[in-house]
Amino acid sequence: MKTLYLKVLKHYLHKQFKNTRKALGLTQAKMAEKLEIDTRSYSDIDNGKSLCSTLTFILFLLYYCPDPMKLLEEIRKVIEDAKNSAA
Repeated sequence: MKTLYLKVLKHYLHKQFKNTRKALGLTQAKMAEKLEIDTRSYSDIDNGKSLCSTLTFILFLLYYCPDPMKLLEEIRKVIEDAKNSAA
């Protein structure tokens, strides 16, 4: 089940990071700089190849998410939906 959660979370967060970056009109390099990670790491998140670290996720919530609680609730729902679909 953990593997399913990670897959779903990676897919969901990659869309959130990418959509936010585009809405802000930032390049991957600039977004990486703002999140204090290297461009390659950000590119992997933005393209859905890897999941961000906890620290990167917290910085994203603090600086780029207008409603962090709403995002966390959406994540909970996505994970619950995946869990119910797997059952």
